Amino acid sequence: MSANISITCPYCGTEGVAFSLKRDFQSQTNGKIWMAIGSCGVCREVALFRLMDRSGADPRRSPITLSENKPLTDNFVLIDISPEPRGPEIPESIPTNVHRTLEEAEQCFHRGIYGAAGSAYRKAMERALKHVNPDATGMLNKRIRDIEKAGLIPSSLIQLLDEVRLFGNEATHEDDWDPEKDDIIAAREFASLFLTYMFSLPAKIDSAKKRRQIRESGQAQA
Repeated sequence: MSANISITCPYCGTEGVAFSLKRDFQSQTNGKIWMAIGSCGVCREVALFRLMDRSGADPRRSPITLSENKPLTDNFVLIDISPEPRGPEIPESIPTNVHRTLEEAEQCFHRGIYGAAGSAYRKAMERALKHVNPDATGMLNKRIRDIEKAGLIPSSLIQLLDEVRLFGNEATHEDDWDPEKDDIIAAREFASLFLTYMFSLPAKIDSAKKRRQIRESGQAQA
């Protein structure tokens, strides 16, 4: 039996993938702490694990040695990992239905499923626009043009929306085009900028105003 740790890979995003431990080193200041280097069973990238011995066995026996005949977790507790597994990056204060779709897009992005990620970022923009203009109907392009004509948002944000829309269209409908990571990174950044401007910043400004009003009210009563 080899020494393995199952985690979500911080590189390829595969959930529950086994990292096979290759080397381990005992802490010089705490004999119960071990550092171990392991590689992902999918992408082969390397991570560093910090483990605590809870076996009560000979402290000189390493995680790899103690795991020859039993699971690593029988003897050791995982304390932390470097680099840490990446979670979804979601702007604050966005509508719930936009949050759900953006989380789906983030999961696809981190797993390297770039076509699905592009489509999901586009869908998140569709839902966001429904909150900007509840009366909007039709395809995404028409909704963007209606908002543009009404002057509801700055032209720079219209351009961001168009870029995400085009990425999503190509990811969904172009038979001979497979989006690469750099393509989806751009769509991801554009979507994040738009949502931050439209939802996160107004919420933060509103929160700051409320705190100031409470503070001023308290000073007036003093």
